[in-house]
Amino acid sequence: MRQKTEKTIEEHAEFLREIVKLQLWFVWRWLKKHPNEEFSFVIRNRVDIFRKTDLNKVRSKNTRTAGDLTLPEWLNLEQQARNIYEKTKDSSTDMFEEQAWKVFRPVVEARVERDFHEGDGMDDYQCGSLRYDALPKRVSYRLNFLSYLTKGKPRCVNFHISNGNAPMSIFDDPEYLPNCFFQLIGETRKKFRARALTVTTWLNSYPLWLALFPKQWHDNLGSPDESVSWSQLYWGQFVTARGTFNFCGYR
Repeated sequence: MRQKTEKTIEEHAEFLREIVKLQLWFVWRWLKKHPNEEFSFVIRNRVDIFRKTDLNKVRSKNTRTAGDLTLPEWLNLEQQARNIYEKTKDSSTDMFEEQAWKVFRPVVEARVERDFHEGDGMDDYQCGSLRYDALPKRVSYRLNFLSYLTKGKPRCVNFHISNGNAPMSIFDDPEYLPNCFFQLIGETRKKFRARALTVTTWLNSYPLWLALFPKQWHDNLGSPDESVSWSQLYWGQFVTARGTFNFCGYR
């Protein structure tokens, strides 16, 4: 079996370029369908452009917040993009993408080398490619009280997914993810007496992911989320196992 190679810096530059352009394309389309939303809200909360720029002074991968969106430099870029949207909102999303990309291109390209060499952001993943949320200490000390409040409902712990198997896929080895889950279940039971797990992710519509779970998981799937946020919970589907841009299904 041919081994997948690590991505090159040229491929990473392509990833940053294509993901930002895709998100600009999305901003125009979202605003057309949701005219009551403000441009600034959409570009700050529904896409992840800021973290892909050199204005973001921390790493872009797996960070919990989008960054300091009050920087004057960012607000200037945002205003330029808003002006372009107002001029193109009655024309086409491609026109907006093309013109707005010229605004963001310098700060995106300035980030490429630093972004390429930064860590994978998985230092706090406890179970391979899975990470569970830690309950606050004041809650963990009151488990009996919580049991009373939940009235017999199983205590549920939220978890997150990344790819600790890169540049291979988390699905390449059929035993990899099940072993991550066995560890996740064991640790959350021991630490929190958890009896249920929950996650919001685009993977819940992905056949290889769903094939891992018993009927109970499928029976408890929620309705597809019509909302979109800047999180990898939504945008992770455009990242390949190697960390390159996933062109499959693009546009």
